[in-house]
Amino acid sequence: MAKKILIADDEELVRSSLHRYIKNHCPSVEQVFEAGDGGSAIEMIIKNIPDIVILDVQMPVYTGIDVMRLTKEAGLAPVFIILSGYNDFEYAQQAMHYGAKEYIMKPVKASQLADLVNSFASKQTVKDEVISPDKRSSITRAAVKYIDDHYSENISLSVVAGKLGLSASYLSTKFSQDMGMGFVDYVNKVRIEKACLYLKHGYYKVYEISEKVGFNDTKYFTKLFKKITGSTPKKYMQGEE
Repeated sequence: MAKKILIADDEELVRSSLHRYIKNHCPSVEQVFEAGDGGSAIEMIIKNIPDIVILDVQMPVYTGIDVMRLTKEAGLAPVFIILSGYNDFEYAQQAMHYGAKEYIMKPVKASQLADLVNSFASKQTVKDEVISPDKRSSITRAAVKYIDDHYSENISLSVVAGKLGLSASYLSTKFSQDMGMGFVDYVNKVRIEKACLYLKHGYYKVYEISEKVGFNDTKYFTKLFKKITGSTPKKYMQGEE
């Protein structure tokens, strides 16, 4: 299974060089994202759900430890590889508490990180195959991937069918058979799940989250959110689920 990686470091040269090296030396990695500060890192984690996060400890907005804590509070659990210029036991202890798999001192060789990425990606692939084999058709898998990647955009059944070279009616039938729900229901499910992550984070206002997950009408978003979750966005944000 193709993996997604996030590199979060406030040094642009570090990010870009690691990005290039990982893309060239980690065959299972399909996408590499970058974040230059802790706030952007949180947003990228919520939006893209990376499998592995290479995370600097000291960054603007949020520290790497803060990012790990907020990620855990949002209910997400990527593999964290921590980079630090501080040989401090307290930092390492906090990082491990929030689930860091590796705590590496800077400077670090790109080859060392690539080896770690390949190792963790390999372990995750084996786990995926054993625990949750994907029995969906290739058509449905492609549609699901497109939705997961573009949920924040103005997508529709006809748009996705066109991207896959299929008729809308055929995709609709196949999708419903494989997923146990209709195309629109799945899109709304993905969008509301992403909205829940943003709301738990508490960084954005409701109307901003509505736009981020693909809704132009905040009132409709609120109505749909309540229908799916049983709670309003504001109450959900305040922990009154």
